[in-house]
Formats: sequence, C-alpha cells, structure tokens
Amino acid sequence: METKNFMEKELVKLRRDILDMASRVEGDIGKALAALKNEDRELADEVKANDTIINTLQLKIEDETATAIATQHPVAGDMRELIAIFKIAGNLERIGDYAVHLARAAIKLSGEPPFRSLEHIEKMAETGQMMLRS
Repeated sequence: METKNFMEKELVKLRRDILDMASRVEGDIGKALAALKNEDRELADEVKANDTIINTLQLKIEDETATAIATQHPVAGDMRELIAIFKIAGNLERIGDYAVHLARAAIKLSGEPPFRSLEHIEKMAETGQMMLRS
C-alpha cells in the first residue's frame, strides 16, 4: 500500500510539472508572436532565455519518470501515464524550440519592411496555443 501512495504522489508531481511546462511553452509562443508583430527584441530575447528553463524542465520530468518506472515497477494505467508524460515532455520541449525559432525570426526581421502578411503565422501560433491549452 505504501508503494501505491508513493506512486500516486509521484504522478501528481509529474502532472503538475508537465502542466507547468505546457503553460510556459504556450506563453513563449504568445510572446514570440507578439515580438514578431511588434518588433519587440526584448520580448524575443526573453523567449530565448526561457528555452533553458524549458529544457531543464524536460530533463527533470524525464529523469523523475524514468526513476519512477525503475524503482516502483508500475503496471497498467500508471505505466501508460508515465510513458505518456515522458513523451509529452519531449514534444513540449520541441514546441518550445519552435517558439525560440520564431523569436529569432522576430529579432532578424525587426526594422525590416514586412515581406508578407503575418496572418498565417498568427493563425498557426494561435492554433498551437489552443492545442496546448486543451
């Protein structure tokens, strides 16, 4: 019974960490888009700096997930959830990298005349944010 309680506590902590990571990534997408639209280099730099936090969170979540699998020998639903959390962390990190790419583009393009409408980029970013919230 003690193992089950420990496993549940670990899952609660991992769920909280993955939600924190998703929230940060969603925010970075919004900031990167705002930096591009408003030519805000400072905001773009903030997104780039946040990448380290996102990467650290990914490693922390993956390490804690691997440790829980190795030490607690979860079965059925717990195992599936741990594997899902592990995979989601990697996907969120990659999405965070896309936000950094958008921020770098914002820096590179600031001060330049717009070469095309940002309408499609805005739509993609908003769709990505909506998916993360869901």
